[in-house]
Amino acid sequence: MGHARVFAGPGAGKTHFLVNNIKRIVETDDAIVKGQGRKVLCITYTNAAVDEVVRRLGGLAKNVEVSTIHAFIFEHIIKPFQRDLKKIMQNDFQIDVSCSGVISSQVEGFGVLHGIEKDEVYRFIAKETGNPSLTCEYSKKSMGSVEVDNSLFLEGGQKKLWADSTVLQSHVVPIKRFIWNVARRLTHNEVLYFGYRILQENPLVAYSLRVKFPFVFVDEFQDTNPLQTLVIKLIGARNTHVYVVGDEAQSIYGFQGAKPSDFRGFEIEGQECLQYCIQDNRRSTGNIVNFCNFIRQSDSTVVQKSLRRTRGAAVHFLVGKTPSVSGAVRDVVDDGGVVLTRTWAAAFNYIEGLGDQQVGLLRTVYNSYFPTTIQLRDEIAGPSGRVPWVRAFRFMFALWEGFRSGSVNRIVLALESCLKVRREALSPMTIRDLVGVLDSVFSGLGKTSERTAAEVYESCVRALRRASDSSLVSLLAPWVEPDPMFDENEQERRRDAIMQLTWKSAYKLFTEVFSEKSRYMTVHQAKGLEWGKVFVGVEPSQRMDKTNLGSVYQCSRILGDDVAAEFVRIYYVACSRAKDELYVHIPSGELSRRLISSVLEAYGAQSGDMIDYDFL
Repeated sequence: MGHARVFAGPGAGKTHFLVNNIKRIVETDDAIVKGQGRKVLCITYTNAAVDEVVRRLGGLAKNVEVSTIHAFIFEHIIKPFQRDLKKIMQNDFQIDVSCSGVISSQVEGFGVLHGIEKDEVYRFIAKETGNPSLTCEYSKKSMGSVEVDNSLFLEGGQKKLWADSTVLQSHVVPIKRFIWNVARRLTHNEVLYFGYRILQENPLVAYSLRVKFPFVFVDEFQDTNPLQTLVIKLIGARNTHVYVVGDEAQSIYGFQGAKPSDFRGFEIEGQECLQYCIQDNRRSTGNIVNFCNFIRQSDSTVVQKSLRRTRGAAVHFLVGKTPSVSGAVRDVVDDGGVVLTRTWAAAFNYIEGLGDQQVGLLRTVYNSYFPTTIQLRDEIAGPSGRVPWVRAFRFMFALWEGFRSGSVNRIVLALESCLKVRREALSPMTIRDLVGVLDSVFSGLGKTSERTAAEVYESCVRALRRASDSSLVSLLAPWVEPDPMFDENEQERRRDAIMQLTWKSAYKLFTEVFSEKSRYMTVHQAKGLEWGKVFVGVEPSQRMDKTNLGSVYQCSRILGDDVAAEFVRIYYVACSRAKDELYVHIPSGELSRRLISSVLEAYGAQSGDMIDYDFL
């Protein structure tokens, strides 16, 4: 029995396929049944996928190691073979690593220098360069950018460090020495590099993994980085069977180094690699499946058939900017569906009730964080509190929600998040006074208010400060001023844009868009998910994607490692998320109704798979 690659399109039931085959092996194969401590290894793309596979395996999960590739490499290669790791650091980059503690991986969502003061790194650089009077002005992001250049290594085996243009070349090695020796962390890319290099340099590591894992399943292989592929190939070179499952047409992570051609071309030298294809689609209605086949028509390997016994609703098209667009978005959102866009900045266009000026301000604020390690969506939707204005607005909206719902407990919890509160001082009188203060601030507010959010916040702080000296002295004394909305290093353009956001815009951003229950997503975030109704507002950027919707509809090319083909895959993934009803917006109006009708009718006549569609 050799290796295999399995083509499985959207809605094909890849997780079902994986789990059933893993169960069969665990229950019947002697290598697992009689092999003490031997397990099946299952590599998935996300932690959520790990949890889902473990849940479906039930009691058999004890015989399976389910993990993301980074977690697997760290736990089974880097962590137990630290001596090999440090030796490679010395040999490949001439950096002596003498620290006694374990060198670990950076924490997900944080920079490699998280929790470390910049001055500490500056002093280390000064000592390393022999220049005690050295002054540095690097950001932690720029210093954290210093890492092994995986691209150069993959292209020609070169072993070099990469840094952004703000870092002096003479400071690259000192910074990396600090990160490896003092911070004792590897970037996510370095986990892949050193995992592969340890396997290369120490054959016993690969041997031990083959003994431990005679079967390896890799899900979403089309999104695999080339270094990850090399790791899997080394493990599967002897005595281990490797099964890769994926879909070239859903490869949308080119910016992380993934190449769809790596899936079709996957093989382990000198060994048979069988090929299978799952043509079924369990998710979507016949019309949606046929429309997705239309987008995918340049790839004949996978031509899906819906297993659902209904053609379903027509595919709905909306061309240009019309009132129907807002109505369709409202219909989808109200019915528990989702609006999918290419970027978060594009998602702001579909927030109901915001004018072009406010949409532009939201886009300015969001885009201003691109050069930083801060992910604005995570800051607003998650528990992180690194951004002062986000903390301030979150406090304000929490107070508003408590006031609006009449919940004293929610009001006090909001106060405690930002101020010192004496709960024992709560009484009918203090509650009455507190509600009165909030009423003076929030009176007349709602989702439609045009007052700026910054004005409301400042008004709120002033009112609470005054009350702390009089009616609420027992509850809020001693008064401690909340942190300012902006720190001294705040970017001026971003600050000006935030100050102009209306209460309505900011409230929608926090509660409708960047929230745990958001009905707005980017296509990348929606990968692997599904909804009954989906609104696709995906438009290419000529600069980024080097294509346009006319090309996508008239001569769609979905396979290839170039950015134009990747955009077609992004479009395909977006449309394939819909189970029952699909709305497709053509924002720029570059495609006419006549042209859309022409290409869909021609495809139906040629393939025999007719598509019911309409224009709203």
